[in-house]
Amino acid sequence: MSYFDINDILAEEQKITCNFFYDAYNLGQLEEGSRDPDMKKGSKVDLPYWMALALAKSNFVSVIMPTEYQDEYKNQLIADPNVISMRLFPYYDKIGVQLSDFFGDRKLKLLLFKVFRERFLNIYKNSINLKETDISKILGNLTYQEREVFSNGYKSSNDYDKWISRKGEKVEKNTNNLLISTTTTTSSSTSSTSSTSSTSSSSSTSSSNNNNNNKNSSNNSNSNRNTQSTTVKKRKRMFDDE
Repeated sequence: MSYFDINDILAEEQKITCNFFYDAYNLGQLEEGSRDPDMKKGSKVDLPYWMALALAKSNFVSVIMPTEYQDEYKNQLIADPNVISMRLFPYYDKIGVQLSDFFGDRKLKLLLFKVFRERFLNIYKNSINLKETDISKILGNLTYQEREVFSNGYKSSNDYDKWISRKGEKVEKNTNNLLISTTTTTSSSTSSTSSTSSTSSSSSTSSSNNNNNNKNSSNNSNSNRNTQSTTVKKRKRMFDDE
């Protein structure tokens, strides 16, 4: 059980009849209507399950199995589990499992499992088939664990019906969005291709221009060198003639 689960806390508040083995001083207030401050040996008192379990483990009291877990009530459950109302025992299954462990009663645990299985099928069918119905009376006859089963089935069924009624509209919207998305993607792709081609062409032209410029500058440089060489030769001849 979870320490912070309110249903677990409330489940352990169920009263269990206990028989005291010893005199218990200053515990007389546990017995309703008693004016004696002390608890007498042999007194039978209804205590919350959590307190009864602690005292029983310490051998201060003996625990008596609640009437709803005894043979008479169990025979009614076996006869027809779906007819029995759990309005008075909302934590029947939770406490029943713990009591079966405490008393070592394996048959009780098997009975709880069979009863829950039989009731589960009926609860689930009702939860998915009842539409626009006041379910408060139905929930009132179930244990808290069974109420969760019913509520989940009821909600899931209503959500499914809502989805079915809006399915055509949702598909149409999704198709339109898909078409728009496809068109946008195609345009972007075309634009990207054009841009790439343009960039490539521009790069090619620029490269060609650079090559031409380099060639021209090289030619000019060679021309200048030839001119300088011719001038030097002429001057040398003039000095030789002199």
